[in-house]
Amino acid sequence: MRYVGYLILLCGLAAGLFFAALNADSVSISFYYGTLETQLSLALVFATMIGVIVGVLGSIGMLLRMRGKLSKMQKSIKMMEKELLNLRSIPIKE
Repeated sequence: MRYVGYLILLCGLAAGLFFAALNADSVSISFYYGTLETQLSLALVFATMIGVIVGVLGSIGMLLRMRGKLSKMQKSIKMMEKELLNLRSIPIKE
């Protein structure tokens, strides 16, 4: 199993090297306060990382809501199981 992980890591590194080699052009990024000269591949990787971070931060609220809902439902299930156990212990009258 480790070999599969190492193979995937190696393939990812090779793909990253090919990506960097094919996008080695220099680009200028303009900000309000100045400009930045960098390689295209580095700018693309940085923009992707910022997008991933913003996406994760945006989904934290939904994740916390879902955890609260899950906790409520688990408490409800425990209460219902307890009630069911009590009902099963009551003898049936004919």
